[in-house]
Amino acid sequence: MADLKLLKKVHLLPKLSLATHLKDYYDWEEHMEDFFWGRGLASALKMYYAEETVATDISHWWDCWDKKFPC
Repeated sequence: MADLKLLKKVHLLPKLSLATHLKDYYDWEEHMEDFFWGRGLASALKMYYAEETVATDISHWWDCWDKKFPC
């Protein structure tokens, strides 16, 4: 289960969307690295928190991509 304090902090991080410029992507990536640093979170929790910073348009894009090119 997600830690509510961490969930509040992750909601303050920049959102990643399809309209994100490259510089903004690198800012997002850096914020995510800083957020995860030293927390010792399992991969599943890292994915959960990372998904909270992704805008809906990316989720829809990923779903379509996954249906087109399944693993």
